[in-house]
Amino acid sequence: MKVLVYGKNKEKLEQLKKIAGACKGTEFEFCSELEKQEKLLERLRYAHEYDLVLLPVSKDDEGIYSLLGILTSEAADMPLICLLSDDDEEEALKLIQYGAAEVIFASEITPDTLARVTGRVRARALKGGQLQSKMSDFVLTNSFDGIVALDLHGRVMLWNRSMERMFSKKRHEVLGKIATDVLPFEGIAREIKRALDGQSFAGVRKVFVSREQRRHYQPFYAPLTSRTGSIIGVMGIFRDLTEIAEREAVNTELNARLEKVADSIPQMLWFANSFGERNFFNKKYLEFAGAKASHLLDEGWLMAVQPEQRAVYSSVLKEAVEKKQGFHIEYQMKNKDNVYRRVMDSCAPLTGEGGKFLGLIGYCTDVSATGTTMHRMDAISASSTRSFSDISGKRRRRPTQISSTMENAPLGVWKLDRDLNILTVSRSAAAQLGSTPEDLYGKKFTDIVRNISEDSLYEVMNERSSFQLNAHEIEMTGGKVGKDDQYWDVAAWPLLDRTKDVIGVCLSTIEVEGRSEDKGKEAFVATLVHDLKTPLIGADRTLEMLIEGAMGDVEDAQSEVLSMLQRSNRGLLRMVQNLIEVYRYDFAKPRFDLVSTSLFDIALDCVNELSALAEEKKVNLEANLIEGHGIVAVDEIAVKRVIINLIDNAIKFTPQGGRVRVWGEETPNTVTIFVKDSGIGISQDEIPRVFDKFWRSPTNTGQAVGTGLGLYLCKQVIDAHHGEITVVPGQSEGTLMRISFNT
Repeated sequence: MKVLVYGKNKEKLEQLKKIAGACKGTEFEFCSELEKQEKLLERLRYAHEYDLVLLPVSKDDEGIYSLLGILTSEAADMPLICLLSDDDEEEALKLIQYGAAEVIFASEITPDTLARVTGRVRARALKGGQLQSKMSDFVLTNSFDGIVALDLHGRVMLWNRSMERMFSKKRHEVLGKIATDVLPFEGIAREIKRALDGQSFAGVRKVFVSREQRRHYQPFYAPLTSRTGSIIGVMGIFRDLTEIAEREAVNTELNARLEKVADSIPQMLWFANSFGERNFFNKKYLEFAGAKASHLLDEGWLMAVQPEQRAVYSSVLKEAVEKKQGFHIEYQMKNKDNVYRRVMDSCAPLTGEGGKFLGLIGYCTDVSATGTTMHRMDAISASSTRSFSDISGKRRRRPTQISSTMENAPLGVWKLDRDLNILTVSRSAAAQLGSTPEDLYGKKFTDIVRNISEDSLYEVMNERSSFQLNAHEIEMTGGKVGKDDQYWDVAAWPLLDRTKDVIGVCLSTIEVEGRSEDKGKEAFVATLVHDLKTPLIGADRTLEMLIEGAMGDVEDAQSEVLSMLQRSNRGLLRMVQNLIEVYRYDFAKPRFDLVSTSLFDIALDCVNELSALAEEKKVNLEANLIEGHGIVAVDEIAVKRVIINLIDNAIKFTPQGGRVRVWGEETPNTVTIFVKDSGIGISQDEIPRVFDKFWRSPTNTGQAVGTGLGLYLCKQVIDAHHGEITVVPGQSEGTLMRISFNT
């Protein structure tokens, strides 16, 4: 260990030399001849052979604290020990506050004391320096952001691996060079100067072209300061925003296309954000209003509504935003000729990934020229379409009457508004519940009949679809209106007004006898599905033989087509197998062949089996599983089917270019497999229903073909193994599925 001793008092230095001479293993170099601090600092900066600095001081020394500040800032990595001539504890603490690593009183100094203190300080410095160095090296090496440090002259002092990758320049090629010569961006000199002036800020986004690839980087700058706060350089961070910039460009193009499409629509179209603030009006709307779009933003459009109707319309809009639902409403709106026209305004909620509410999309239709009066429209709609006289309470509509033919028919007929409240109901339908139509008007249908789901009825309205249930068991509310053990055949379809707008749901119901017939149908379907399995397996084997060249050489293009057919056939085979398994779990107790096996190996086999499907869809399928680990006692075939289902779902609902990851964890008590995708995700409200039989998310409609049985079957298998399968909530992107077994 080498210690530099610096002091101006030659007498004190001579006394210290005698004591230091008796310290074995430590070399002391005395610098009494260095009267100027600049020479000392120069030696400390560029002569790295010293391990410590020993500074004899007195509390009466002038400038001692400024010297300490300079030494600790200019040689921050070199520990400083003060030798205090007075036994003053308060002064010793003050010296430590100004940067001294330790203080020795002159009255206590001996060769042993000096050796012991210098050794301890050096050991602490090495430990702290190693830790700090390791932390710094880890951050700099593993950061995805480019990190560069410059000195006061703008020379490159640090250039991490990400900077090498971003700008195709190795560290040894740029160290010591001026930053403006290394980073060819216009205006970067001004940004560096601004940081040297003490500002932390985000610079102008940069575009860099390398190897015919255009990259977008966002720089961030901050001044580097010493312990005393003086600026000694600049730290710059370059973040790769290429993907964000490309998405922004795509969004800009999509918005431009959307505006063109909107302008071609004959109705007056408008968009509102998630706060209900209208931010877009199509060409037809602007022509009707005779105004520019900028004049209609904020609440400019509301000024065209008849003054006495504005407050009511605003309350309807507020309700739609709060409940994230659409509405139909009729009001008076002034046109470009300052004439009030009767307008039917309809809107629907806009949702994004994971069901996130984005705002509203609406369109207005001028109905003044139709000759239909307000009263007539109320009579024919029998719906949730509202006029201002309805909302303000000046006139309340009575339930629309059903024709005598339908009234006397054995078939129950229902009409529900967009909130699923009962508008009209036939006496035969009410009788099925042991009630009267008058008792049911205004009540919410799903509050009375609980096991016809709200989601399916809203899907009828939003998707203009229909559904049919056969021998569906009807479950009543607590204080039930009807009888026990009722079974209905149910059909549902959209309720439309004369303008073909969906204003609610129509239902027909008829009471049927039990489910004995239905069970017979299920048995028939199960037999049919089982019979389908054999030809599908035969087709798979035939395709495999053709691909392998059993019928002669196969060209690459032919092989690709055959492979696509094989993957489609296997997908159909998995669906058939799911139906068979569901029948087993619903009507018979499954039998398992439990063996001790590696769950990680099973998952790896599933990943390999579905890798071709992932490549076809251009989805990146990754696995992080250690072979032979995760030993559990399970039925290999059944559990493999579960993991296949989870990975297959993840690939189906992940867009092109997305990512699916499979990994495992094991503890002394459990083994867990995770399947994570970057797809459209599952909303928090939908999580409790994902394992329901035949359930499919409305947000996933059209994403992929399925029966709604895959996750139901997965849960049956895992439950039978006394394991656990869950959807991990709170994912910012995609869906994370987890299955775990006790060891």
